[in-house]
Amino acid sequence: MNVFGLLNNRMNLLRKSLEAMTVPINIIGKNEVAPKVRLVRNAFRYYSNLLDNLDSVNHCVQYSLSVTLLLKFPKAVLLCYDSIKTYFVKIDNNFAMDIVDPTEIILSIVVMSFPAMLCEMITNEVEKIKAILTKHLIQCSDNSLRFELNITLLYICHRPFKYILWRAIPLDTSVPIGIVSLIITYVIVLIQLLHFSTYGFKQIPLYTKRLTVTCLCHVPKIICYVYFVITVIYKSKFSGYNLVPLFDMILACMAVTAPAVFAELTKNTVDKIKKILGSQLLRCSDESLRYELEITLEYVIQRPFSFSIWRAVSLDASLPVAMTSLCITYVIVILQLTQLRP
Repeated sequence: MNVFGLLNNRMNLLRKSLEAMTVPINIIGKNEVAPKVRLVRNAFRYYSNLLDNLDSVNHCVQYSLSVTLLLKFPKAVLLCYDSIKTYFVKIDNNFAMDIVDPTEIILSIVVMSFPAMLCEMITNEVEKIKAILTKHLIQCSDNSLRFELNITLLYICHRPFKYILWRAIPLDTSVPIGIVSLIITYVIVLIQLLHFSTYGFKQIPLYTKRLTVTCLCHVPKIICYVYFVITVIYKSKFSGYNLVPLFDMILACMAVTAPAVFAELTKNTVDKIKKILGSQLLRCSDESLRYELEITLEYVIQRPFSFSIWRAVSLDASLPVAMTSLCITYVIVILQLTQLRP
């Protein structure tokens, strides 16, 4: 990320400037001490300003990192699952099939892990700065310079660089390992649910899998876009450029709610068919035709049209309302965590 890249570059320059400062054991004359005192004071202010600037843009950085994780993690899990499934299908059936490009999986993991790696590099630079200040403090004999070195060292020790995402996820070297471990876990869960259960992968209808993937991919995107639109309108920065995510949000809403709308239309058509059969049954006087009408009507009543995803989410008119309620709830939670903080 550019913020952490710039911060790492600035910390590197600060370390080099302190490293280039020479502190002899015995200093004669105040003229030689004054420039070094100013250098240490400037380093103190520079370090403090760097962390203050990071705090000023912390909200935007947290939001950007959260969106990246929400969008890239499901994609990485699905790509890993597709690559494994495609590989075994190719082996079992002995025919040529394009395997998912592993570079896309690696790129998704790198994009999620790159901010953490930059944070780890910044932490290493800060540790080197503390080591340099400690070395200068041991070598220095001038009281004024020792005071400045000691104050700067204590400040860095009491305010080290440590970035935590939403006070829950520390960005360090453990993040890439955690991401890979989490991806492997979810891929194993998908394989167990879809291949090694009695209700196997081949028995699951294709439209059920597609609807599941659609909901998993588009619902987080809708929440992020709604939050973005609200913050843009709140800050009075709405422009023609901001219409692009607005249209994308509308398309994502249509992708999620369209199956429910068509399912509800199908239910209405089935209800009309039952009414027609009932009306024809009342008017008909022929026994054989009445028998067929009764059998058909009874079958339609006993087997009505009803569809649900994994027997949990019903596709009907309640789905758009439930999805709207879910998005509003999560947007309110995100706004409370970000915009309405004291």
